[in-house]
Amino acid sequence: MTEKPTYKELELKVRALEKEAARRERTDEALRLEESRLEALLKLNEMTGAPLQEITDFALEEAVRLTGSEIGYLAFMNEDETVLTMHSWSKNAMVQCTIIDKPIIYPVHTTGLWGEAVRRRKPIIFNDYAAPNPLKKGYPKGHVEIRRHINIPVFDGTKIVAVAGVGNKEKEYDQTDIRQLKLLMQGMWRLILRKWTEWELRESEAQFRKLVETVGCAIFIYQGTKISFANPASETIFGYKPEELVSKDFWEIIHPDSRALAKERGLARQRGEKVPPRYELKIQRKNGEVGWCDFTLSSIEFEGKSAVLGIALDITESKRGEKALEESERKFRELSSYLLTAQEGERKRISFELHDELGQSLSVLKLKLRSIERDLGDDGVRLRSDGVNVFQDIDRIIENIRRLTRDLSPALLEDLGLSGALRWMVDEFARHNNNRVFFAIEDINDLLSNEAQIIIYRIFQEALTNIGKHAHAEQIFFRAEARKGKVSLVMEDDGRGFDMNGPLPENPDEKGFGLAAMEERARMLGASLEVQSRSGRGTRIGLTVPMENAKDIRGK
Repeated sequence: MTEKPTYKELELKVRALEKEAARRERTDEALRLEESRLEALLKLNEMTGAPLQEITDFALEEAVRLTGSEIGYLAFMNEDETVLTMHSWSKNAMVQCTIIDKPIIYPVHTTGLWGEAVRRRKPIIFNDYAAPNPLKKGYPKGHVEIRRHINIPVFDGTKIVAVAGVGNKEKEYDQTDIRQLKLLMQGMWRLILRKWTEWELRESEAQFRKLVETVGCAIFIYQGTKISFANPASETIFGYKPEELVSKDFWEIIHPDSRALAKERGLARQRGEKVPPRYELKIQRKNGEVGWCDFTLSSIEFEGKSAVLGIALDITESKRGEKALEESERKFRELSSYLLTAQEGERKRISFELHDELGQSLSVLKLKLRSIERDLGDDGVRLRSDGVNVFQDIDRIIENIRRLTRDLSPALLEDLGLSGALRWMVDEFARHNNNRVFFAIEDINDLLSNEAQIIIYRIFQEALTNIGKHAHAEQIFFRAEARKGKVSLVMEDDGRGFDMNGPLPENPDEKGFGLAAMEERARMLGASLEVQSRSGRGTRIGLTVPMENAKDIRGK
């Protein structure tokens, strides 16, 4: 016969049953809450077409309901996480709050307990809001009385984008409430981001469509080898209507001269290979006309497939202008070369006339005066004294004529070669202007034609003239050497220099004309001329002549 349980045993069983019932009740409640939250999230995800305010209002009311709260609020955070802007209050909170002119903007550093979620960057629970706390700022008259409070930061990656809070739950808030609030608010934020992205995409598509239809350049898309899209301007540039271009191989609009290159690069780009994004190609229009386009191409996705976006700008007229400019520059160089050659010849002629005619005539005059001086006898003391002055004047004239002759036609080049002539020219300049000179000149004479030597001599003669007029230099450094198939000549001074980026002076003799003449002579040589200068830091002039040019400059 089974023994009847004792009272104690019955009491224990009842307590166990009560605990089990309580556990089941809690489990059922948790399941109901989970089901309710899932329903709320499902409905939230279905609100893709709803306005932003409707989405946030729904999420906030559901947060209040799911946590068993009476009130709730939602505030958005600015970019640098310093200011909160109140977005909305729950319906019940608005009923209970009697504040007139409710504030909307809240700098984080001025917030009390509810700002702790931002400062600590984690959910915060206050189950006894009335308890003393040094962080409390108090709330204004008419504010809803808060007994309990919980709020959470809403994150987008690592950045806080919003703060959501609920309050006045009958029971204490716990981690379950935090979980409900976090999941609901993060779902709300994902939906908001999706709506913003869709809006931005629609806006960008509309703007792109408008741009594509109105711009004056051709815009086209090709996939594989076929053109998939072309805008109206394509007809103006290529001569084909957009519908005619679609299904054409993209290289068919390219001139046969450039077609192989276009095909090679177009296919390589779609294989993911690195090719230039921009280049100029010759095109052939529908009517057979030849033109030029500046192409910019990039890899994109079009209708779910990889493609290439091309933009073509018609540069036919500018190409024609470039050709005309090149021809004009060629003719100008030929003319400049002719003029400089003619100038050099005229200088030589004048030099010979000064030396042979005027110089010799003055020498003969000097001899005649010497003869007269000898014939004067003792009575010609005063005349003899005057004759001395005349002799001195004649000597100065002869010296000036010799200097002019050397400048006009550097016979020194024939006697000394370029290396010696340059050294003499710089030495003479320094002697007359009290400059110190430092040389490092190699023998470069055999490397240069006579014409090249004259041009180089004139370049640095002009450079010395500029130093004398403007530099006020104390020291001059001159170097000439031959290295790796090039002749390099450098002249530097420690004078006052000039601003390379400043405006040219009104008087061309001051800066612009001298440099222009030097540059033109350098072009005749096929050489590069580099001028470096800074105000107060002197000037450096460097000339680099390829030896193949220096040997023969005819035709340049």
